[in-house]
Amino acid sequence: VERVIIEASGIAAPRVIRKMLEETHLNDIYELQSVISIIDPLSFSKLLHTLPNIRSQIEAADLVIINKTDLVSQSQTDQTESAVQDINSNTKIEKTSYCNMETDILHNVSSSSDVSGEYAKCSDPHYSILLLRNKSITIDQLKTAILPISDEIYRLKGFIVTNKDIYYIDYSASGWELTDAPRSVQKTSISVIVNGENRKKVVEHFQNLNLL
Repeated sequence: VERVIIEASGIAAPRVIRKMLEETHLNDIYELQSVISIIDPLSFSKLLHTLPNIRSQIEAADLVIINKTDLVSQSQTDQTESAVQDINSNTKIEKTSYCNMETDILHNVSSSSDVSGEYAKCSDPHYSILLLRNKSITIDQLKTAILPISDEIYRLKGFIVTNKDIYYIDYSASGWELTDAPRSVQKTSISVIVNGENRKKVVEHFQNLNLL
């Protein structure tokens, strides 16, 4: 094995990765090469001002990929790039669609950032995760269900069954994505990452719709 790529959670705090390697003695085997952050300009501004770890990800990043530039205006791309530079003026920035780029991230990006940090002492109050378990809901019903609380939702993803077909659904500020899922999928619950400060409001909304 020459390299290991870790795809962290979208709400991860990458500053603790070096500490994790040291505590597990994996730093005897692995050296941290780089931290790469992928940004969706459609949701970046919202997440930056509500989830502190988003700023931490930019601060620790050796490379920031501003993706989905085909879905936004040049002005919005420029604003996102400017916001990234204000946070970390030393990071390299690539603007892409579908993350297609010429940079070889396995060889041409090296770490120069300070990624030392401390573990969170408690769960992050800025977000909360809910599981929707109603298997009879349709895609259109789900879209209608989240409209009144869309500002409180950071991400929704999971599997849904429609006419005996199984689909993987993914929702964020960028919009909805729907793709075919293998029929071997058995658990069809849907995970929803929401604003932790307004969790009660979101829970009550989904309970009223019999989704929780």
